[in-house]
Amino acid sequence: MADSFMPHLDKPVQIPSTSHFARRGVYFLWFGDEVVYVGQAENMRRRIGEHMSAGVKNFDGVSCVPCATDKLQKLERHYIQVMTPRFNKCSIAQEARRLKAKGMDLSINSHTQAYISPTVAAGILGITTDELNAMGSRGPRSINKRTPRTNVRRKLYVTASVLEYASARTQ
Repeated sequence: MADSFMPHLDKPVQIPSTSHFARRGVYFLWFGDEVVYVGQAENMRRRIGEHMSAGVKNFDGVSCVPCATDKLQKLERHYIQVMTPRFNKCSIAQEARRLKAKGMDLSINSHTQAYISPTVAAGILGITTDELNAMGSRGPRSINKRTPRTNVRRKLYVTASVLEYASARTQ
C-alpha cells in the first residue's frame, strides 16, 4: 500500500533547502553514498544537532523529507524497512536486515504479489502462528494458494501486507 505522501524510492531522495530542517519530518544521516540512519523529529535541525553533539553515529551528510506529524512514524518505518540503515537498531530494521541477507527485496512495490508462509509472517510480526491465525481479517492480507508440487491448498500471506502491518504495530 503506497500512500500518496510517500516518495517513490526508485528516485533519489531530494535534498531540500536548509529551511526545511527547522520543520518536522524524516531525516537521513549519510556516510558517503550510504544512508546510515533514518530518524524522525518535530524539529529536525535540533535533532540532527543532538546527533552531532553525541558523536556516536559517524555521518558526513544529511537530507530530509518534511511531513505532517501524523505521518512521521509511518514514513520513518517505511524508510527503515527499505533502506535498513546500519545505525537503526529497532526490530523492524533488524528483521529487514535478516530478510535482505536472505536475498529478499524489501521495497513495498516489489512485494505486491509476493507471498510468504505463516511461519515467516509470524516471525516478522514477532508473534506465534496461532496468534497470527487468530487475527483473521484484522491481520495482514492472506490468500489460499495451491502449491505446485503437492497440489495442496495452503494459507500464504502477502509480503507487502505483512511488512505494512509490522510497521503499523510498532508505532
